[in-house]
Amino acid sequence: MLTFRYNKVMQTNSSVNHHIIFIPGLKDNDNKTLAYRFFAFYCKRKGITLHFFKMGWQDNESFDKKLQKLIKLIDDLATGDNKVGLIGSSAGGSVALNAFAKRSDNISKVINICGRLRAGQNVRPSLEQVARKSLAFKESVLTFEKIEPSLTKVQRQKVITIRGIYDEIVPVSTIPLEGAVNKKILCIEHSLSIRIAFFSIQDC
Repeated sequence: MLTFRYNKVMQTNSSVNHHIIFIPGLKDNDNKTLAYRFFAFYCKRKGITLHFFKMGWQDNESFDKKLQKLIKLIDDLATGDNKVGLIGSSAGGSVALNAFAKRSDNISKVINICGRLRAGQNVRPSLEQVARKSLAFKESVLTFEKIEPSLTKVQRQKVITIRGIYDEIVPVSTIPLEGAVNKKILCIEHSLSIRIAFFSIQDC
């Protein structure tokens, strides 16, 4: 079982509120899964407030507007000594990293669960194939791909990526981030890898 510990960043302090913002994949329904409910229960026991940020992946709103809403939520939560973490699942992974790039000083840690961070070369399925029903998803991936080289060493050290050994939806080569903590789990299916990752995250 993988254990990702944040306690060096998020130490128990009654005057500090801990928040985690979860950004879902293209179906926008991760909060209905047993794994997410387990994680929500875990956060509640730890005194962490979990926020589910629904993207509305298939509506007509631009990615930039969606990102600005997420950034506003981060700004609203990151007041005083409050701690804010981001978790992006599948399509939400690149969104989490895009928001982090703009507010890295206010974010304590970011986890990308099986999320595509770049288009990739000679990979299947292609970004065009998986983003055909969501222009916002395509824009999110391409936006992060452009800003990825500008991330500093310190910023990269705040990032954790999780991937399976094979993924039929997200090419595994598009998930890791150089300089981050890149974890691999023994799984060969996209949805199952995400579920396992949920059960594996502790002390966020």
